[in-house]
Amino acid sequence: MFLDRSRAGFALILTLLILAALFFFAFALVRLQVAEKTLAQTRQHSLIAEQAAKAGMEEALLQLSQDASWNTGLMEVRLPRSGATWTVTFNKS
Repeated sequence: MFLDRSRAGFALILTLLILAALFFFAFALVRLQVAEKTLAQTRQHSLIAEQAAKAGMEEALLQLSQDASWNTGLMEVRLPRSGATWTVTFNKS
């Protein structure tokens, strides 16, 4: 009878240890997913910003190639799908 009680206690401790390990594994997995999502969003925003900058430079070069005296710039031009905006200004000094 004494042996059965110690086995029951051991089974309870073992069950709690397994549950704790599963909890920490799930917690680590969720943290990894959140970190990966944040990294992917940061990369996406970087790519959108880079494309907006390139679009602004291309548009400014096109305007300058059509009219060499063009110096008015472009204000708050929005990229079609991303919603990013860009502005081209000239330093008149």
